[in-house]
Amino acid sequence: MDLVYQRCTNNLVAMNIMFVVDTS
Repeated sequence: MDLVYQRCTNNLVAMNIMFVVDTS
């Protein structure tokens, strides 16, 4: 369960970084 949660959070962080890079 912890591994799945960590993977999901990593995906969210990666998406956030991509979004910030895209908008800047």
